[in-house]
Amino acid sequence: MQGVKIVLTDEQVSWFIENFPKLPNAEICERIGCKESFVHRLARQHRLKKGESFIKWREDKAREGSRAYYRVHKQKGRPECLRPYQFKKGDSPKEMQGEEKFRETIRKSVEARKETVRLERARIAFGLEQRTKMKLKRQPRAKIWARYYLKKKGYIIDDVNLVAFYTEDTDRAFKMEASPRRFYSFRPFAKAENQ
Repeated sequence: MQGVKIVLTDEQVSWFIENFPKLPNAEICERIGCKESFVHRLARQHRLKKGESFIKWREDKAREGSRAYYRVHKQKGRPECLRPYQFKKGDSPKEMQGEEKFRETIRKSVEARKETVRLERARIAFGLEQRTKMKLKRQPRAKIWARYYLKKKGYIIDDVNLVAFYTEDTDRAFKMEASPRRFYSFRPFAKAENQ
């Protein structure tokens, strides 16, 4: 039961240590009366591993099971009721999964990528190394667009001091300056030369 602490006697612990390497975990669970997670934890605590004889027995059993499965399916093939759902050679993922499931798969992959990009940008912002090979901009997109449009209008951008200088030839657009003020301060170019 969940929340109930299992306490083993000395005899049970010695039996566990002796039989863990050669018995399946399910059998040990039945004998002790616990969950499989408890068996794993107890094995880690006593630094126990499965023996070579048990591993060989398990491999043989798995191999025999796969042979039996192959024999049955080789003879009978797929049941008639499942044949319409069998994948055919040349089918696209959309045709294999169906329209709705395919859209759901795409949506999940897009969300996962967005989350990865968000975490990577956060790492870059804090000066940490990237964990993926994504090519991410080190500046926000809004700042890149602001610099692009300011240059297009004739502003002289000083990226080191984050200043946008304007001259007499600059085509000033006060509405457009409102958004870039988050990133740049605006000064006349003549004053900058005097300083």
